[in-house]
Amino acid sequence: MQVMIVEATSLENYLDRYYKPNRRTSTLLSIYHGELDKFGYVCTSQHDNVTGSFIYWPHHPRRADVAVGVPFDPRPEDWG
Repeated sequence: MQVMIVEATSLENYLDRYYKPNRRTSTLLSIYHGELDKFGYVCTSQHDNVTGSFIYWPHHPRRADVAVGVPFDPRPEDWG
């Protein structure tokens, strides 16, 4: 699966920039806050975002070897 890392200044900015407005729900922000608190990142399927790609927003310093906006194939050895 290819994943595209995207940039955002906050979780709210991420949702405003990338999440399809017609798919937003009243509980979306709280669900995403829970995921961000638990995992340190959020991701959104290509069906729910405006890019058409599976997207990922890490809320930690970006790895130098993974460029924003460039698709990459995550492998288990990269997860550590």
